Amino acid sequence: MPQPRLWLDEIRDALTTLGGQATLARLYQEIERRGVMDFVSAPNWKAGVRRTIEQHASECAGFTGLAEDDTFFAPHGKGAGVWALRAHVTPQHTALPSDTGATDPQPAHSPRVFLSHSHQDNRFASRLAADLQGRGADVWVDLTEIQHDDFLKRINEGLKDREWLVLVMTPAALASPWVQLEVDAAHALVIMKRMRA
Repeated sequence: MPQPRLWLDEIRDALTTLGGQATLARLYQEIERRGVMDFVSAPNWKAGVRRTIEQHASECAGFTGLAEDDTFFAPHGKGAGVWALRAHVTPQHTALPSDTGATDPQPAHSPRVFLSHSHQDNRFASRLAADLQGRGADVWVDLTEIQHDDFLKRINEGLKDREWLVLVMTPAALASPWVQLEVDAAHALVIMKRMRA
């Protein structure tokens, strides 16, 4: 029986819930607690989690070699048993934390960006958010799917005090009613002169 979702997406969401970084043991506990995956049909699922992380971490020999697949890193060095997301969003969907490893000088004023995208484009959006952040932007992006009943509240919170909307315009985004709502809300802020056009 196939899994209900990709292990990569489950690991990313579990790490996001854990604050963007966790030991493997804590990550396993969170994945079990979430109860999304079918553990019965995958008795060696923990090995699969490790393999998935290694395939998506550039410091590992099993890395696929594509920049958009470089999702995880070992903040304490490989072998320490701690993994983190390269582009991280807290569960409250706040701005990305600043990258202490950035070598580019930070501008006097960090542009405050709301990144709108379809969840089908999470990998690209995650990389774009990290790149924008590396250039000094304060980025708000939702990489965990906001539940329907919280959507408008969370999006309004995300748009609050943002100067710019960056739209990842893909066919999936153009077909998404949620992305359309985000763009409409941002447009209303532009009309009220609370966001730049």
